[in-house]
Amino acid sequence: MTQRTMDAATQPAETLYSPRFMAAVANAGGGAWMRELSLTLALAASAGVSLDEATLIYSDVRDLMALQRRLRMQSRR
Repeated sequence: MTQRTMDAATQPAETLYSPRFMAAVANAGGGAWMRELSLTLALAASAGVSLDEATLIYSDVRDLMALQRRLRMQSRR
């Protein structure tokens, strides 16, 4: 995963990820994957990391949930 330093309070996801990625996410529709992706992006922002776009696109719901657990552990430190 690619990590970049950011200020999660002032930098929205739209500026961290490419327009192509954000368009793919917007066109993904609803459902469990979209819900888990949204939560994963929010947790990453609160932890101060930017995640690799390709990894996110090819992740299934279980992968995203596992990533959320790691992000929660990191934000507790």
